[in-house]
Amino acid sequence: MKNTKRGQLIAYYRRLNGLTQQDLAEKIGLTAKAVSAWETGRNEPNMGQAYDIANALGVDVTMLMLPPSEDDKKKEETIQLLAAYEKADDVTKEMVRRILKI
Repeated sequence: MKNTKRGQLIAYYRRLNGLTQQDLAEKIGLTAKAVSAWETGRNEPNMGQAYDIANALGVDVTMLMLPPSEDDKKKEETIQLLAAYEKADDVTKEMVRRILKI
C-alpha cells in the first residue's frame, strides 16, 4: 500500500472541481484506472504526473506532495463526508441538501 493520504487529497480536490476520475484522467492524458489507483493508494503519481494533476485541479503541487499537516484532519473529515454523501440514496441526499439549503 502506498500513500493513501495523498490519494485522498487527489480525490478531494477532484471532487471539489466537480470532476470524475475519467474527467481528470482525460485532462492529464492518462486512464481512469491510473487515477483510481492513486486515490486508493495502490500506486502513486510520479513528480511529472503530480504537476499535471495539480495543474488540472487548480492547486499547488505541494498540496499533493508534502506530508499531511494538521489541516489535513479537517480535509480528511470532509473527504469522508463527501464519500458518505456520494454513497447515499436520493432521498438522503435531498434531506442533506434541505438541511444545508443548497
